[in-house]
Amino acid sequence: MYQIKSIKYVDNIKDITYVDDLDKFYSKKIDTFRQVLVIELKEHSKELVLELSKDIAQKAGIWWAGPNYYNKIDNRQIVYEFNSNYYVSSYNNSDLWGLYGDHGINATQARGVESGVSDVRVAVMDTGVYSHPDFASNLAQGYDVASDSTTLGLPTYDHGTAVAGLISSAANQFDAQLGVARNVKIVPIAMPDFWEDQYISAAFSWAENNDIEIISSSNGWYGTLSPSVIATIELFQGLMVFAAGNGNTNIDQTVDAFSELSYGYTFSDRVIAVGSIDRYGNRASDSDYGATHVSIFAPGENIITTTFEKSEDEYISKYCCPSGTSLATPFVSGTAALIFSMYDNSAHFITRSTIAREAKIAIVSSARYNANLVGLCVANGELDAYAALQKVPYITAMTNFGYLGNLYTWRGKLNLRLDEDGWYHDSNGNLVITSNQTLSFGIASTRIYNAWTQINATFTFELYDDSNNLVSISNNPFDITLTVSIISTTNFSTRFYSINTSNLSNGQYTLWLTCVATRGNNTDTQRRVFNFEVDVPSSSSCITTGSIITLADGTQTAVENLTGNEQLLVWDMLNG
Repeated sequence: MYQIKSIKYVDNIKDITYVDDLDKFYSKKIDTFRQVLVIELKEHSKELVLELSKDIAQKAGIWWAGPNYYNKIDNRQIVYEFNSNYYVSSYNNSDLWGLYGDHGINATQARGVESGVSDVRVAVMDTGVYSHPDFASNLAQGYDVASDSTTLGLPTYDHGTAVAGLISSAANQFDAQLGVARNVKIVPIAMPDFWEDQYISAAFSWAENNDIEIISSSNGWYGTLSPSVIATIELFQGLMVFAAGNGNTNIDQTVDAFSELSYGYTFSDRVIAVGSIDRYGNRASDSDYGATHVSIFAPGENIITTTFEKSEDEYISKYCCPSGTSLATPFVSGTAALIFSMYDNSAHFITRSTIAREAKIAIVSSARYNANLVGLCVANGELDAYAALQKVPYITAMTNFGYLGNLYTWRGKLNLRLDEDGWYHDSNGNLVITSNQTLSFGIASTRIYNAWTQINATFTFELYDDSNNLVSISNNPFDITLTVSIISTTNFSTRFYSINTSNLSNGQYTLWLTCVATRGNNTDTQRRVFNFEVDVPSSSSCITTGSIITLADGTQTAVENLTGNEQLLVWDMLNG
């Protein structure tokens, strides 16, 4: 055994090299090591743990030395004191400032773009989740790390329930939607009070093995991360959203588990660290911050959400309004779930890790600028869910058409996509295209059942303007034929088409899909409709960048410097 300077503080040394299931907690095969030791100290001391770890790690031949029982939940990030004064009996949307206020996430418009789909799952890595009626229908089976078993998430505290309600609660007794994403699934990952390395690794491994799209963690843990934990986290291919912490600390200047994850690792482009603001757009007084380690700020002061009371063995559903970065985090997680839902609505071959990166870019790059937050986070601003969804390629679908017999079924889906930023949704949720680009679409199969006898289908696409005139496009009307034969094989004569919007005049358009599917003498006919507007600004203006404009007071300025508040001297050419 190496001579250790701090050996006088050591109480016991265990050799666990040959523990049967040890290798599942490490990224390297355990048989590559000569020895794996657990060193127990005579007293609990953070300083002694760090001193001893540093001492051992400097010895030749040591792969890693570090704390095992040191990754403890960071209670700065948790509001457990939901006392009676926090419970609310009634409220209205003006109280839901995090969703609808001036510094809220712009939830109404965001939901007009996407409300969430049940195939997207957000793992709430927390204290467990109580099955609150607001989101009980969205609660899916999760994982209890300590017992290594599946669970629906019975909580040890109400913290995880408060987080879950902000991600996906659909409605409540006051007829208001608290959650960001109405239909996405909540998957509890119940963590113990002390996050040992093996617990952290087990949680991330379970999430990856179950193809979880997003991990939302409002429970911080402090301490350094072992190479085995880092390797396990790196294997997780989804998005990770973490609370920055409630220590009023510049975490650019500290090293703890979350700040390590949010900056510097190869997977940091899939990690979002979230700070907290109040309803006036100010950084919450206890929120951590950092120009490089905190990604963005979101609402986190007096946020109404779901909770419960436990009286003996009875759980009672409640609402509360706690504060902290714990509450800011699920606003971002819910927004990310909406982005994943946009991808889920279309047939694609995009990986989870790619969507996770796209989600982070969309959320951070679309932040609403806030002068109070400049230099405190990467985004220099606050979460705007609607703006974030505008950064995602436009994806939608027309579904549930085809041959829909009782015994024989073929269901199709039409996927439509815009790859550029030149579009938005109007107040009614309708697509408005603002730049010349390509609207691409194509047919995919969603379900084939009992196709023992051939099913044939013909799809006809017709585009009409707002005067109900058929618009001529190359190969218009588009025709696609499909054959579903024995063993559920699908063959298309053509699968993809596109419309170049530069060939269209500004105005309203309707794309009709007519599907005629036959099997023997039986025929099913369905029609689906997709509406959009083209509103591309004219490029024929004689005023270009650098043009000098004379103002009413005689001063001059370049056109690109106009703010819109200037007084201009305009000559009426008609009346002189």
